[in-house]
Amino acid sequence: MRVAVAGGTGLVGRYVVEELAAAGQEPVVLARSRGVDLVTGAGLDAAVAGADAVVDVSNVTP
Repeated sequence: MRVAVAGGTGLVGRYVVEELAAAGQEPVVLARSRGVDLVTGAGLDAAVAGADAVVDVSNVTP
């Protein structure tokens, strides 16, 4: 299963990504450092393409 994790480099998100990978899933990290800006949406469409689920553990405040 391909799972997009919004905030996947943050305090909680990194653990979610680790657990998904350990369970044999395919995590996709949605973070500015990975070319996805959750505030503007830049890069978001391409990053979530083909994702079966999205987990939001971001802490975005515009």
